Amino acid sequence: MKIRAKYTKLGYLKYLSHLDLIRLFNRSLTRTNLPVKFSEGYNPHPKLSLGNPLPLGIESMCEYFDIELTENISPNDFMITLNKVLPKDIKIIEAFEIDEFTPSISTSICISVYDLVVDTVNLDEEVDYNLEITKFLNLENIEIEKKKKKGRNKITAKVNIRPFLHKLSVEKIEKNIVKFNATVMTGEKGNIKPIELLKAIDFYTMIKLDLDSFEAIKIDSF
Repeated sequence: MKIRAKYTKLGYLKYLSHLDLIRLFNRSLTRTNLPVKFSEGYNPHPKLSLGNPLPLGIESMCEYFDIELTENISPNDFMITLNKVLPKDIKIIEAFEIDEFTPSISTSICISVYDLVVDTVNLDEEVDYNLEITKFLNLENIEIEKKKKKGRNKITAKVNIRPFLHKLSVEKIEKNIVKFNATVMTGEKGNIKPIELLKAIDFYTMIKLDLDSFEAIKIDSF
């Protein structure tokens, strides 16, 4: 039996790395009486598969993992049992059974929706935020520098992120704080990190941002 679980990653645990998150779930699963299936070999571990890594420092209401079990159990019982041993800011909020034909998380979930809150430095300037974002979205090329692996080395290359940006809107402006809502691709076919999008907005528009102040939360993924 396989279960796909949707979970939160909030509070100080947003600074937990992807590898540390795997370790946390492995330890938590071994503390339960759940019929978890383990790998074979010298160092067996739960047959657990997480989705694409969340950027460090980003909160999320919608991360996913797949887990294999040796017996059939209720997904709701799985959720209740595991939540008892997880820290409060990482909680399973949904669980459902999947089969061997279900695409992997990284294949089937490749769109993320973020709320981004950041300070602006346009204190003495009249800026039409909605107009600036409209002009930004009308650009055919929005190039940023990304680090990519080439063999064992990392190189810096310019990448056009416009095809990976599906939606962007200004949700709220209050004093020197602006809140954006962004729908972007995440995964192997294309990926935009929140900080990369904010850097592009700062560079290509009249909206000037204090990039060190930004906070982000993933509110949906599909």
